[in-house]
Amino acid sequence: MSEKIRVVIIDDTRLFLEAATEVLSRDPDIHILAVGETATDAIRLTEIYHPDILLLDLKIPGGGLSSAWVISSTFPATRIIALTSSEAEDDILEAARTGIYAYVLKGVSGNDLIDKIHKVHAGDFPQLLSLKNQSKN
Repeated sequence: MSEKIRVVIIDDTRLFLEAATEVLSRDPDIHILAVGETATDAIRLTEIYHPDILLLDLKIPGGGLSSAWVISSTFPATRIIALTSSEAEDDILEAARTGIYAYVLKGVSGNDLIDKIHKVHAGDFPQLLSLKNQSKN
């Protein structure tokens, strides 16, 4: 049996946070370590738990992008998946610049979110990773 994917979820919308926790808990390969609602929570919980995956709402109090920047530079083993409602190309590029591995719209189905977590955990994130590398040039 392989180790479970260790996940922290950060979102300031309580209903979404509860729904995501419920859906992800159904996957036997995913273990929810903790949940939080702010940028401070994101940094603190990443520091405490060192999750494999951080699901991070970009519109949280304190700023999702600013916390992503701190986390990606301080805890590079944690792969960040952005949760957002924005489809704007500028937002996607900014996410890539901050070290986010995947960009997921909040309208995603539970199965698609689980699939994205498995793919990012396995190292399958060519789209945003290539954008991130281009943004550094």
